[in-house]
Amino acid sequence: MSYVIGLTGNMGTGKSTVLQILRELGAQVIDADAVTRQVMRRGEPAFDAIVAEFGPEVVGPDGELDRAALARRVFSDPAALRRLEEIVHPATMARVREEIARATAPVVVVEAIKLLEAGMARELCDAVWVVDAPEEVCIARLAAGRGISPEEARRRLAAQTPQAEKRAAADVVIDNSGDLAETRRQVLEAWQALPVWGRAGKHQGSKNTMRMVLEQLRRFWERHPRLSSWVLLSAGMLAVFFWAARDVSATPAQRLVMAASTVLLAGACVWIIYWE
Repeated sequence: MSYVIGLTGNMGTGKSTVLQILRELGAQVIDADAVTRQVMRRGEPAFDAIVAEFGPEVVGPDGELDRAALARRVFSDPAALRRLEEIVHPATMARVREEIARATAPVVVVEAIKLLEAGMARELCDAVWVVDAPEEVCIARLAAGRGISPEEARRRLAAQTPQAEKRAAADVVIDNSGDLAETRRQVLEAWQALPVWGRAGKHQGSKNTMRMVLEQLRRFWERHPRLSSWVLLSAGMLAVFFWAARDVSATPAQRLVMAASTVLLAGACVWIIYWE
């Protein structure tokens, strides 16, 4: 049986960032919002009920729900939003429960903006993590990332459960208002403290830290292959140089000059290798 973390937070708080860090640490991730989109597709459990409730104007030319039209309808009417949630949440929870039952990882993360409101936290999760950020930061992120106006972003946030209520229900709060390194530090600290690790927690924490470091190195290599090759080749050549010259008498300045020359030679080799 997997240990289930429910991850939530309002739009713009940066749940996807925290989710990616948890994925790098080895958690199996279930995106409940993606599951919600699945159960709202034509032929799925919630589709007919939504059309019956809101009318054919929420159906697009392709026969699927026009999500933009539906969003405009419910975000301006709290009662309509509640009716939509009453249709969608039971179908989503049933599908998420099935995915948890099939999970094989020690830790499963269920990411859902409506985790608390839909009852998923109570029914499915062992702990609740809330991603938090100031409202103005969330508004700026939504405006930049989704191409909506600050006023529209503010209206959508106002339609959601206040962050203060979510923080009050949290077992762990991740402050995602700062830089990525600080967010990563908080997530790693909470991850290492999970009771699922038991007496092996310290070892598991170190193992997962190494896994995350290796993942970051892999990504750096993919983004900067020439620089990575230069660093790796320089390290190897310097190791050979210092081992071969261990019995050679030389002043520190001479050794520094030779080391710098070795690094430059490595750079020249990399330039030749990548030259097109």
